[in-house]
Amino acid sequence: MKTKVLTRVTMMVALMIVSGVLTIPLPGLPVPIVLQNMMMMLAGGLLGKKYGPLAVSVFLLMIAVGFPVLSGGRGGFAVFASASGGFLLGYVLAPLAIGYLLEKNWEKLTFAKAVLIFIIGGTLLIDFCGSFSMAYYMGNSWLNGLKMTLAFVPLDTVKAILAAWITMRLKRYSLISLKLA
Repeated sequence: MKTKVLTRVTMMVALMIVSGVLTIPLPGLPVPIVLQNMMMMLAGGLLGKKYGPLAVSVFLLMIAVGFPVLSGGRGGFAVFASASGGFLLGYVLAPLAIGYLLEKNWEKLTFAKAVLIFIIGGTLLIDFCGSFSMAYYMGNSWLNGLKMTLAFVPLDTVKAILAAWITMRLKRYSLISLKLA
């Protein structure tokens, strides 16, 4: 792996860790609103379909080993079997989906198209995956879990728009444009 790629992956993991400091608990829901899912989206936008999931996997490995890098200072393998477990799966899938869709549309990428990619591949995918674990953890049906995750969609959409804007601003520095992804 080139030094440039390794540095960018490491920087993205650092951003994922730092973004866990901000947590907004929601009454009645076991999963808080976090900034970390925006970093997962940015991993796909800036690192592409190959290195974005790699950065998230390193982050998740740190969680599994026990580092308290998840929002609220949580860590340990038990987090994967909690209400957050499905969201963590979505964390790996989001940069894969976003990176893939961005690479397919890179040459003619407009801001509107980027926002749509980040909403579908980020907001909706992460919240959809999270609905399964949230429903199971709360003892509800999956449909109720899906309804519970709707509480996250408005702010997650704002985060997707912000991630798309950052990606468009840094487009020329992205690993996708450097053809390393």
